[in-house]
Amino acid sequence: LGLPVLAEGTRQAFWWLLPSAGYLVAFPIAAYVSGKMIEWRARPRLWWVLLSHFTGLCIIYTLGVLGLMRILSFEQSLMVGVVPFLPSAALKLIMASSLNGLFL
Repeated sequence: LGLPVLAEGTRQAFWWLLPSAGYLVAFPIAAYVSGKMIEWRARPRLWWVLLSHFTGLCIIYTLGVLGLMRILSFEQSLMVGVVPFLPSAALKLIMASSLNGLFL
């Protein structure tokens, strides 16, 4: 089941009311889309793996910002929910994509 890290201690029925609800919805969707993109290629090259991971990040950030926009403006949502995480996201994107040949 996992730990409710982003649920902030709320009960099961009210997780969708939290500002992090967009991210909670986005994680499984992004994992599915990224996985399907990798699966489409018999032997995906590095650029394809980068593109699939980037697509997953875009899904996560888009739905996350939409969730934050219920309580913040668009600009505030970007500044709080995307901008602080871009450097680490870029680093993780490169690191995860470089592991391409090890597990596929």
